[in-house]
Amino acid sequence: MDKRRKNTYHEVLLEPDQYSAFWEKPPNDHNLMALKNPLISKNYQKWAETYEIANNIMSETVEDFSEEATFYHDISISEQVFFERINLNLKFIKQIDRLSFYK
Repeated sequence: MDKRRKNTYHEVLLEPDQYSAFWEKPPNDHNLMALKNPLISKNYQKWAETYEIANNIMSETVEDFSEEATFYHDISISEQVFFERINLNLKFIKQIDRLSFYK
């Protein structure tokens, strides 16, 4: 988490335009519905793993493979060139699978 920008994970996650599940109108994204009620998830085991990972991140017991990146982009959603063009002040850090990380 980039502590210069926000104080809590809650503030980061709910920042405007951060995650589409929060700003779709009407809010019908399956991810948002699962966030509101994880028990509706078809794979509850993945939710349990997600909570464990989040706990490890918050307690800083896992390595930051993103090298302190403050942004990421999934290249399967839109082209990396497009993302970089609309975010001119970001420096590319590294790519892991489909995710490109920036700071």
